[in-house]
Amino acid sequence: MPQEPWLGLVWLIPACSLLLTWYGLSRSSWKAMLIAAALAFVFGVITVFSIGIFLFAFCVLQLVAVVLLRRNT
Repeated sequence: MPQEPWLGLVWLIPACSLLLTWYGLSRSSWKAMLIAAALAFVFGVITVFSIGIFLFAFCVLQLVAVVLLRRNT
């Protein structure tokens, strides 16, 4: 089985995470931000030996935004 289709699916994860981050911040939706953080965490686990540490940091920032959005609603 060729790996190209799986690689395309793997790269959809951070794209969805970024789109959900934008949506969550623009609409003050903590649920969208929580899903985006979960997707960033999953992608960080998949890519832990290359760019995973940066995605874990992004995930932490998203979780901080979730906490702040929950306090404001």
